[in-house]
Amino acid sequence: MEDEYEFLATVLEDDAEVTSHYVRVPDDVARALVARGVTKLEGRLDLTVFRRTLHRHTGGGHVLKFGKSWLRGAEVRAGDEVVIAMSEDPNPERVDVPVELEEALEWEPEARAVWDAMNPGKRRTLAYQVERGKKKDTRRRSAQKLLAQLQAEVEARDA
Repeated sequence: MEDEYEFLATVLEDDAEVTSHYVRVPDDVARALVARGVTKLEGRLDLTVFRRTLHRHTGGGHVLKFGKSWLRGAEVRAGDEVVIAMSEDPNPERVDVPVELEEALEWEPEARAVWDAMNPGKRRTLAYQVERGKKKDTRRRSAQKLLAQLQAEVEARDA
């Protein structure tokens, strides 16, 4: 198993960032990770599992960013002190695809081929657009919208 790092951190809010909630990673931990070329991490914030990227913060140092809705699901908010336990993600290219998107892709093999040809970062971004829906119907609609975009790419390619 890779080195695991555990530390206490306060959830902070930064109006200057798009993802405005983050925790600072202690400098010694960040240095050790960066020295090994590790930026993709998995771990726990209190008891909630996460996969995140180590980011440089505009104010200096390194941080892990968390969206407001993710924190709400973890029952955490800005100002709370949390325990972070994390290590290198053993499969950094993995993309967690929401069920609603997976089901939509099963029905359209050509759209699936476009999806599979995308790099993992692009697939993660698009999967998150579906996953962030709070209700199943919202996630289904987002998956259908994405499927239509993929089908448009198929049609453009075939034209």
